[in-house]
Amino acid sequence: MDEPSSSVQVNQLEWRERFLKEIVQNENIKSSHFNVLTKDKYSDLILQVEEAEKAQIKTPLHQRRLKRFAILNIGSVKKLVARSEDNIKYYIPAEELYDVIDAAHRAVGHGGRDRLLAETSLKYANVTKQMINLYLSMCVTCQEKKTKKKRGLVSKPILHSEMNSRCQFIKLLLNCYMFRDTPIPLSSKIVGNVR
Repeated sequence: MDEPSSSVQVNQLEWRERFLKEIVQNENIKSSHFNVLTKDKYSDLILQVEEAEKAQIKTPLHQRRLKRFAILNIGSVKKLVARSEDNIKYYIPAEELYDVIDAAHRAVGHGGRDRLLAETSLKYANVTKQMINLYLSMCVTCQEKKTKKKRGLVSKPILHSEMNSRCQFIKLLLNCYMFRDTPIPLSSKIVGNVR
């Protein structure tokens, strides 16, 4: 029983690494405004916000940091949060994104992109549709749920031989009524050979 769980854990580690690699790569291409924060960038932002709060004369950088971010102290741990008046939305480092999205995805019962985005946007400020789409492309259960391409209509075979002769007899009668006085010559007297 330990083997399946260990293989699942190995897959989770591989997916987490692939997920992290792809979002960091996309961030380098796009530079999408603090959506992907590595641990170093995260701690650097915390220091910048603390510095901005303590500064007597605020530079434009300090003002931007204070307008967008706040720091929440939970015990000895400092968390970066979005500055808002409604509810607290955390910024999370890129290394934790996979686990957060995975937990939310399981909480909504392998729901789709929009349900997952609604769930994560309640607590987290930097989870995007692109990250969710990337996660969903890795979820095996969701890939199995997707509808497969239908290959067309396949007719079922006739199971009873008597049914076949009845249908051909009806076809013969219909042809007779359609052409009324013009009978169709039969190639043989067997009902099965009627066209």
